Amino acid sequence: LAETSNALRNGVDEARTTLRSDIDAARDDVATRIESRIDQTRAALDPTDRLVLLTERLEQITSRLDAMAARLDAVEGGIGGRLGELSTSVEQGLQQVRGTVTARPDTDSLISLVRDANEESERRNAGQLDEAMATFAELILGGGAPSPPPPPTALPRQQRRARAPKQSGKANGKELDLADDIAEGA
Repeated sequence: LAETSNALRNGVDEARTTLRSDIDAARDDVATRIESRIDQTRAALDPTDRLVLLTERLEQITSRLDAMAARLDAVEGGIGGRLGELSTSVEQGLQQVRGTVTARPDTDSLISLVRDANEESERRNAGQLDEAMATFAELILGGGAPSPPPPPTALPRQQRRARAPKQSGKANGKELDLADDIAEGA
């Protein structure tokens, strides 16, 4: 019985040792597999790679925005210069307009000028009317010889027209010559 008991104990110890080594190997294998899965899951869930890509894109966008800001500054500078030139040009134009307006007569002087011209015209017309009435009165009353009418004002001479070819018949030719002589005398 002691021998069987020892053999049984040795068999149980060996089985226990084998079982423990199998369990330890299985545990190590499971731990390795779990660590592998955890690493894969971490890689899948780890946002570091995505964050790196996102950071690169943000840097590209930032560089593009900087380039666009530089372009906008250049455009703004160009527009500012042109607006300055336009402002100067408009100011010069306004100065010319102010000078022109200042040089023109004001309302009071214009009214005075028109009033003086109207009075002078009325005096001249009244003088001519008085002279005509006096002449008419002398004629009606039978007074002395009427005064000669004032000399006619010289009318501008007409350009001499080229004579038309004379038509047959003396009467028509004489009439044309007479009309030309009258036109030349006027």
